[in-house]
Amino acid sequence: MWTGLQDSVMPTSDPTPAPDVGDAEIVRLLQQQDGRGLQLLLEKHGGRARAGLRKTFGAALNDNEIDDAMSRASFRAWRSAAAYDPLRGTLRAWFFVQLRSAGLELLRDRRRRREQLRPDLEQVVGGPDAAMADVAAGSSPGAYLAAVHACIAELPRKQRAVVEADLRAGEIADAAQLAQSLRTTRNSVYVLRSTARKALKKLLTERGCAPGAERPAEL
Repeated sequence: MWTGLQDSVMPTSDPTPAPDVGDAEIVRLLQQQDGRGLQLLLEKHGGRARAGLRKTFGAALNDNEIDDAMSRASFRAWRSAAAYDPLRGTLRAWFFVQLRSAGLELLRDRRRRREQLRPDLEQVVGGPDAAMADVAAGSSPGAYLAAVHACIAELPRKQRAVVEADLRAGEIADAAQLAQSLRTTRNSVYVLRSTARKALKKLLTERGCAPGAERPAEL
């Protein structure tokens, strides 16, 4: 059972990755749903992966979209670590595949952007695959929004701050600004966003407001 990532594990400055922490240990932590695994993955491989994404897409993605791609890739790495196979490539290459896929997804979303019921909440809860618009179709917007905000209020302080910033922006909020306001690092913002999304989906599921869940009668 996922227990969330405590604010206390978030560094307040960019640390130098420990040289003795290898990819196998990072994978082990990720597969155990330990937030340190995602933090170490970003510290060790995030910089080069981000630079590779910028080189691959050039000006096609702006800074906010790069941040968005990093957040989506971090969430996927956290969620799908069990699928990583070291025989098929390095951890850095595997993470870059997640990142490149997120970048391509952003470009597709831009091309086919259309009116959706609540695109901001759909994105915050877990990206386009969450299909929150379809889930919410059978409930009143006011009741659903009340449930979402009640769940957000249950998140740890920093996770809640990131989610609320995303909602205010109507998209992925600027990671650099969030890092400054929360006195943490950009990598920590990606970790906070990923764990907050997972926690929020769990809380909404418990209230019957997530994909596959039975909605309470009042919703």
